Parts: sequence; structure tokens; C-alpha cells
Amino acid sequence: MVWQWSTESGDPSRKPGVPRRDGDGAGNPLHQRVIQMQATAGNQAVQQMIQQGGGKPEILRYGSTGDAVRRLQERLNQSGSAGTELKVDGVMGALTTAAVRRFQNAHPPLEVDGTVGPEVWAELDRVGDQGAPLPGASAESFADKGRKLYGKGRYALAFDEFTKAHDLDPDPAYLFNMAQALRLDGGRREDAIKLYEQFIASTTDAADRDRAKGHLAKLKGPGPSGDEKKDLGKVDELYEEARKLYTDGDYGRAYDLFTSAWEIGHDPALLWNRAQALRLMGGQRARALALFEQVLTVDLPEERKAAAKREIAELKGPTATGDEKKDAATEDEYFKDATAAFQAEDYASAYDKFTRAWQVTFSNEMVWNRAQALRLLGGHREEAIKLYQLVVASDVPEDVRKAARIHIADLKGPAKSRPAGPPPN
Repeated sequence: MVWQWSTESGDPSRKPGVPRRDGDGAGNPLHQRVIQMQATAGNQAVQQMIQQGGGKPEILRYGSTGDAVRRLQERLNQSGSAGTELKVDGVMGALTTAAVRRFQNAHPPLEVDGTVGPEVWAELDRVGDQGAPLPGASAESFADKGRKLYGKGRYALAFDEFTKAHDLDPDPAYLFNMAQALRLDGGRREDAIKLYEQFIASTTDAADRDRAKGHLAKLKGPGPSGDEKKDLGKVDELYEEARKLYTDGDYGRAYDLFTSAWEIGHDPALLWNRAQALRLMGGQRARALALFEQVLTVDLPEERKAAAKREIAELKGPTATGDEKKDAATEDEYFKDATAAFQAEDYASAYDKFTRAWQVTFSNEMVWNRAQALRLLGGHREEAIKLYQLVVASDVPEDVRKAARIHIADLKGPAKSRPAGPPPN
């Protein structure tokens, strides 16, 4: 595939981070298939502004002027957030506002509104010149961001921040927060169980230990009792609770409850339900495939097995045919679907579709897009890091590699200098 470049003036009303066929960003030339880099600014502007503004960071928005805007523009230029270098004129116009929006989009839960208020300055102060955490960043700064994400229901992203905090400081409280985030996000039951068990083994507070034990027992489920009637009643109870979550679109937690019910009696119908929940959850393609393939081995009606085969084929997606024109058209079709999901902030589905597009042509652009989707989805730090590392090692423009290095540093955090390990179970 040929890299095609284009530029645009930048529209402060357009939401950043959304892939566009004709390039993206405020004057930032990007390949038509590459989702916006979302590079970020550093903390020097914040420190200067606080020093010169009596300790109160100034609120900047489209149309603002003055020295504070000049400092902001300088830092955006140094960080790479601006794409095409901003003119340091002290006027917050379309290009500067678009660069701010990219920073906000790259650092949830910031509101993507182009306004530089206290929360944006605080986040700028938390990161270094290339948008990654400063070497001296504290565990509590990550935990504080995690709590904000957690409070907004962004549990997977909160888990990533709590993990960075725990990397810096092995405080058992961070283990508990990590377990809580995974439990509420759903779909990572086994990992959440391990974290609760680690917390119980490491805390000295009896009340906290009992609280964790309660969550652990709920996650594990009752298991088989040997009393068939009692077990069937419990399966029905768990199934009904899972069905309600499934109907509400909470597929991760529905999966967890279907799994607890399945472990009691290994009902083949519940195996199907688990596979469906993982498929609809998104971002769990390999695990969903394994369950659907297991469905083919159990005692279920043939029509259900035929449906499982269709789901397997859809999850696996297309493969390269050797016909370059045909493969490019197939990739383009999946790219368009992935783009729509990304625009809707359905990053799990976007990741799955970008992956299907990638496996037809193995293009570097799709590796980048997969990494972007996983990073914004949250809860997949190691997998996202590996994908960004592939981008850095590939033949792509230097500004794309630079953005990938920024995201790697941000995902790892200050203490994560070791290579990425295997992805979580």
C-alpha cells in the first residue's frame, strides 16, 4: 500500500482522534488510514504559568491571547502535538485549539473541548516533554488519575493507571483498586481473582481483607455442591442475573456470571452464552474463538453448532488471497467498519475490525490503528505496547514512530523500563 499524505487547516469543532480518509489533525499530515497521533505537550508551560499567575493556572480557550498562550504554543511545538509548527503569536486559534484537543483526547478522562482549564494544566504538569510520565512522577499521581477514571466508569483505563501506581509503590491498596477495576469492567474474571488473592495475602487490615474476600467469593461463584436440585437453582439464579447484564450490553460482567454458572454443572448452553458474551464484548477475539470451537465439541443441537461455525468464520475474518487488488478492497471494507466503531468510541470493536483488516495485507498502518484502539480501550497495556513497538521498528514516517514511542512511555510509566511481557490471560 502506498503512503499518501495530505494536510488540512484544522477545525476546532471537529473531534480529534477520529480517522479521516483525507488526513487528520490541525495541519498535521497523516496517512489517510492512520488514526491521529494524539501526541501530547509537557509541563514547562504549566510551571511557568503557575509561577507567573500567582499559583492559579489561567483558563485558555479559542480566541484567548497573551503570554500564557505563547507558552502553551511553545510547548506544543516542542512536544510534537501541533503537527505543523504553530506560530508563537499568543493567539489561540484553530491550530492551537486542535492541538489542545489532541492532548485531551490522549489523556482521558479529560473533556475534549479545546479549553485549557485546571484539569488540563494538572495533566500537563504530570507528563514530560514528550507526553509521557515524568521520571519523578509519584504513584499517587497515577492513582489519582485512576480514581477519576474509575468514578466515571472507565474501569479498564483506571486499571492501567492503578497498575502504574503499583509499579512504583507496592502498596496493597493499589492491588485492591486494580482488582476492583477489573471486576467492574468484567471479562477478566481470572485476573481479578488473582489480584484479590494477592491483596488478601498482603494486607494487614482485617476489615479490608474481609471486604476483598466478599468480592472474591462473588467472582468465584458457589461451585458445585453435590446437591443437584440446589445446584440447578443456583445456575438459574446466576443465569438470570447474567441475562439482565447481557441485555443491558454489559457483556464483560455477563461473561463472568455465565462462567460461574457454567462451572457448577458445565451446561453446554452456558458455554455458548460465554462465547457470545466475549464476542460482543470485543477485544477478546482469541478467547471467544476458543470458546466457540469448544461449543463444536459438546452436546448441542446442530443448528447451534452451525451458528458457532459462522461466528468462528466471522471472528477469524478474511485472509490474503494473493490478489493485491482484491485484498486491498477487503482491507478497505474492514477499515471503514473499524473507523465507524472508532468514531463511536467503541474501541473494542474497532480493534477487532482493524485486526481483520491487518491480516489481509499486514500493513503497518493497521498495526498502528490496532495499538491506538487498544490503548484507548484500556486494560491491554502489554498488548498495546507490543503493537507500538512493532510500529517503531517498521518502515513508517519518523513522526509516526515518535508518536508510538510517546505512547509506549506513557503506557509503561516511569518504572516500566523492562520489555513488555506476555499479555494478560
